[in-house]
Formats: sequence, structure tokens, C-alpha cells
Amino acid sequence: MIDRERLIKLLGLLGSDHNGEIAAAGRVADALIRDAGVTWADVIAPETVQRELIDALRDENEELREKVHRLSIQKNELAQAARVTVYQRRRRVKRFAALIIALLIAFVGFWLVCEPFE
Repeated sequence: MIDRERLIKLLGLLGSDHNGEIAAAGRVADALIRDAGVTWADVIAPETVQRELIDALRDENEELREKVHRLSIQKNELAQAARVTVYQRRRRVKRFAALIIALLIAFVGFWLVCEPFE
């Protein structure tokens, strides 16, 4: 972005009676324009620059929308994977609990069968 207030003051100095002041103002104004990454034509016809900036912002906006869409899909995939993982863990816990119960029943049954022989 161009510091327009500073540029206006510098251009005002071009009407000075002192040649050194005119040259210095011209150099500083030109450096201000170059540092902003634009040309004098862009300064004189700002609608072209504005149109280009708007187009660039629209392109960037579209890229960001696509990125948000991709991230949303990834989020959904991760959420689905997390649900599957939780479901699988619950199944393992239930199977382990059923195994423990079966072992307890077998142990109690074995104990009851062996008890009368003592």
C-alpha cells in the first residue's frame, strides 16, 4: 500500500524554487512508489490496480474456500475414524468382559464340582 498522504506532500514539493528540493522530492516519491511494488501508471490509473487487487483477493478467497472444504472433509474422515476406533475398543472390552465372566463361571463350576471330592 502506498502512503498517499506522504506522496501528495512529496509531489507538492515538485513546485519548489529550489532544484535540490525538487530532485530530492522526486527521488523519494519514486522510491515510495517502487517500495509499494507499483508503478507510476498504477498510481495515475488506480482503478487498474484496484481491479487487479480485487481479482487477486477473489482468487485467494476461492483458494481459501477450497482449503476449508478439504479441511472439512478431513475433519469428517477423522471423526468417522474416531467413532470406528471407539466402537472397536468397546467391542474388545465387551469380549474381554465376556471372557472373564466365562472364566469365572468355569472356575466356580469347577470349584463346585471338585468341592464334594474333598
